[in-house]
Amino acid sequence: MEDIPVSSGDVEGLARAALELKADFTLITPTQTLAAGVADYFKSRGLPIIAPTREASRLEWSKGFSKKFMKKYQIPTPYSAICESQEQAQKFADTLPLPVVIKADGMVHGGTGVVIAQDRQRVKNTLEEFFTRNVGPVLVEEFIEGEEVSYTILFDGKNYLPLAESRDYKKLLDGDKGPNTGGMGAYSPVLSSAQHDAIITQIVEPCLAALNSEGIEYTESGECLWTT
Repeated sequence: MEDIPVSSGDVEGLARAALELKADFTLITPTQTLAAGVADYFKSRGLPIIAPTREASRLEWSKGFSKKFMKKYQIPTPYSAICESQEQAQKFADTLPLPVVIKADGMVHGGTGVVIAQDRQRVKNTLEEFFTRNVGPVLVEEFIEGEEVSYTILFDGKNYLPLAESRDYKKLLDGDKGPNTGGMGAYSPVLSSAQHDAIITQIVEPCLAALNSEGIEYTESGECLWTT
């Protein structure tokens, strides 16, 4: 294994590295790299890559886009609203029971852009912070109680292959306390065969059918979150 000093956002640098290494293919997973259009650039250079185009990867880096997509095709997702103003977000948040989940629509530097507000003052402060920072539209969402599972598949546009699922620990501190992080560790396997089947029939297959219906080329490892 070789560590190559290339920034995840340096699309041209990644392409040069792939050429120098004579890589059989490149697998891209960081959201920032997908949003930078790495797949589009690699394909324009004739370089093999496993990654969705920038447009297709909006399902990953735009929470608003993915929410609209799931609602349109009746794919299970928590009740929510995409809000363009602090007033609109506050009004919708007031209709939800505590805790309230607040998410920046796009990527946020230095964090996940997700806050689980346990009280009304925290809701107000978070919305004020997000809109003051101009993070773009804000997703306000009901909180779903349960244990989260990440379920990953490989998809080539027609066929899919499920990989091992995992459950990660998102909280920074012991005892499931502290702010959310990108993950503090994970374990696998997690699901029963019945839960696997439910994810396939309720999320994976409807999602892949919807991608084809929309004409979105998503040839990569797709991931969904399932709350048990």
